[in-house]
Amino acid sequence: HATPDGHTLLIGTLSLVVSPLLYKELPFDPKGLAPVSLVVLTQNVICVNPKVEATSIKELISLAKSKPMRYGSSGRGSSAFLTLELLKSMAGIELQEIPYKSTAQAVTDLMSGEIPVYPPSLVSAIPLIKSGRIRALAVTSSKRIDQFAELPTVAEAGVAGFAVDNWYGVLAPRGTPKEIVGRLHAEINRALGMNDVKERLAGLGIFPFTAPTPEAFGDYIKAEIAKYAQVVKAAGVRLD
Repeated sequence: HATPDGHTLLIGTLSLVVSPLLYKELPFDPKGLAPVSLVVLTQNVICVNPKVEATSIKELISLAKSKPMRYGSSGRGSSAFLTLELLKSMAGIELQEIPYKSTAQAVTDLMSGEIPVYPPSLVSAIPLIKSGRIRALAVTSSKRIDQFAELPTVAEAGVAGFAVDNWYGVLAPRGTPKEIVGRLHAEINRALGMNDVKERLAGLGIFPFTAPTPEAFGDYIKAEIAKYAQVVKAAGVRLD
């Protein structure tokens, strides 16, 4: 409801796409926002407890087809939930969700073997992977991560077309003049191209990911809505 003059902006996330699919009524209308620029992506990594007899996504899928398997989630609608529900749908397997109140609790139970599978964020998982407390199978992103290039994507590992990215983007109130949106888009992309900005983000496990135009960011959002609408429908999940 802010004045559409380019001085009030929103950092939007995947929740802008997922929330309308999970709730019939929201205190805001996502259609009341104007896409400005996609900014960064963060990735999850599908991990298993080291005692699980799977060292790849294909082996995990085979294991899930042979016996019931549970997975941890940090809440319905979370990226962990969406990641493994999408895997269920695309790989044709059955996984039972075990919801946790926090990511920390889910990771703790993953390390102890209480749950066999969980997809933490890559940046938080790296020290646990390196210490051998959890085993990484694949990153959920659409392309490999340079700093962890030995890890395949889920798509490369056998589930063609799979991609779950946690995105962050800038949006403005609907009605913001096109020239202002264009100027903001250009300046955001210029800043993301600066070496010191890229180095700072990389140190946090975050990678710039821009769209060539504000309209392209809008198309990206529409594609995300279509993808997760199928996931939510297949999971039969509503939160109201």
